[in-house]
Amino acid sequence: MPILKGLYDSQQKLEQNKALSHEERLDGVRTSRQQAGNQIRAILNDDQRKMLDQLDREPHPELHGELGGPTVEQQLKVLAERLNLADDQQAKIKPMLESLQDASQKLDRDEGLSHEERLGNVRRLREQTDKQIRSLLNDGQKNKLDQLEREPHPELHG
Repeated sequence: MPILKGLYDSQQKLEQNKALSHEERLDGVRTSRQQAGNQIRAILNDDQRKMLDQLDREPHPELHGELGGPTVEQQLKVLAERLNLADDQQAKIKPMLESLQDASQKLDRDEGLSHEERLGNVRRLREQTDKQIRSLLNDGQKNKLDQLEREPHPELHG
């Protein structure tokens, strides 16, 4: 099976598996991506691996949303609409999203990190922010957030 098709299929199965918690789905997706990356590296020659390593060291805002990604205001609007957030919840969530965006942009510009290190750090930041946001939500809103996170949502983080 082609590598990317296998990755896609694996991620679809994880997203559809309601028995897994959000964190378990994230771990499964992370593992699938790492395995696909290892399979791709295994079929490259030395020069191609060096080129890939070089690409991994460079920031890629066009891929990760730094320049073209949604603003904090756009993300907050989507969350407010989809989760029916109260004004006080929005006021508490906005600085969390701003902090996430600032930290993600700093990581994206850090040339001392490999591409994989940057991605891993951004994932951890997103997970931390997710937990902080969830602490402000009622059970119904948490369920809506679970649903939102199971579907594609480029309007939240590119």
